[in-house]
Amino acid sequence: MTPIDDYAFVGDPPMFLPSADEVHVSCTFTWHTARAKRLAEAWGQYYPVKLGGPVFGSQHDGFTPSLYVRQGVTFTSRGCNNQCPWCLVPHREGRLREIEIQCGNTVQDNNLLQCNRVHIAKVIDMLRSQHQICFSGGLDSRLLTDSIADDIRSLRHLLRLNINSPVSTGINLGAMYYWHLMGKL
Repeated sequence: MTPIDDYAFVGDPPMFLPSADEVHVSCTFTWHTARAKRLAEAWGQYYPVKLGGPVFGSQHDGFTPSLYVRQGVTFTSRGCNNQCPWCLVPHREGRLREIEIQCGNTVQDNNLLQCNRVHIAKVIDMLRSQHQICFSGGLDSRLLTDSIADDIRSLRHLLRLNINSPVSTGINLGAMYYWHLMGKL
């Protein structure tokens, strides 16, 4: 999901440095913490550096398209109200809060289905104008209703759904197969 524009870099500064006022090093996963700190030092030889991202507790109340993620990725909510023992989202991002919907074909929300029905309907409406639609964040299968499934199914260019594992959520696997077999997903 890393941006691919001319001002997005993965790794050390290049031989020919771009013109920039500052550099942001964003770290998402804890196993990259040492590397992110090293990169901040390397880039810091040439620019003022801001080191942040979820690992460092950076709070983002909104979403700016193409900032830290590639074009087409969007977030319409942040956080999650669940307290799953394996998940860091509630501890890092707090309780679920809806944010302004920005256009994109890849919805990266942690738990879109916790949003209110009006917000979900607005996300679906936004997606109707997109191609190669992916729900690559989380869709909590416990919150999936016939109505929401019908809305998702109505998207003509749907490529991928990531539904939280029935095993991890305690959902009956048979119920998930029912949704699939009945043509709901």
